[in-house]
Amino acid sequence: MIARSLLLVLLCAPVTALCDQLDTAKSAFWKGDFSVAADGYRRAVNAQGRVPDLWFNLGTSEAYAGRYGYSIHAFEQTLALNPDDTGARHNLETVRAAIIDRALKSAKAEKLILPGDDDVGTGLLNQISPQTLHIVFALAWLGLFGLLWLARVVTQPSRRTAATFGALLLGLTAFGSGGLLVSRAYLVDNASVGIVVTDRATAHRGPGTRYPRQAIIASGVKVRLGGADRGWRQATLPNGLGAWIKSADVLPIEPQ
Repeated sequence: MIARSLLLVLLCAPVTALCDQLDTAKSAFWKGDFSVAADGYRRAVNAQGRVPDLWFNLGTSEAYAGRYGYSIHAFEQTLALNPDDTGARHNLETVRAAIIDRALKSAKAEKLILPGDDDVGTGLLNQISPQTLHIVFALAWLGLFGLLWLARVVTQPSRRTAATFGALLLGLTAFGSGGLLVSRAYLVDNASVGIVVTDRATAHRGPGTRYPRQAIIASGVKVRLGGADRGWRQATLPNGLGAWIKSADVLPIEPQ
């Protein structure tokens, strides 16, 4: 598990209370009192929630405290704020593997949904940055119009055929990148996702325990969130099943 020290001066300059919280959390962590450290870092992210390093240290403290669901949520929030954080990605994979190992060792007869690398099915869309898609989309359209113009002005049949074929390929590229942009906007950028933080959370068909149980979910599973109703959240599980989970069992990931 990778640990990280914070630049306390930058964070503490405006707020003395925050500085005290970070000092206490850092001291508790190195003393091995990981629950106290996690509580301190959680108070810090409540005050400065847009600082990736705070979320990183919270995730590390929660992992050592054995609260894996909260650790996964913190590392996912770190990556939402800083997608290039390789340390957070490494720790996320380490904690996810620990959850799966613990679940397999204590397996029961009931089916348990375990966390995966792409629980909400957006792996490809997350691998390609929006900036790259915009550049490919623009260049493909420019190239398409350029080759269509060339196909009209050239006189040699072979060159005209080559220009037409190239325009066809660039047209497919333009439509493909445009489709990925639209899909990313709907499924990633504007989607609301959350992490199940309670170990063995129960999913029901409706917002309440009176509805039939649909699944048991391990901590760390990422779900797509829908509406809310009296302390329950609608969610789409990794297997595509629609269900309701207690709001206390799932924490949303705030977008960048």
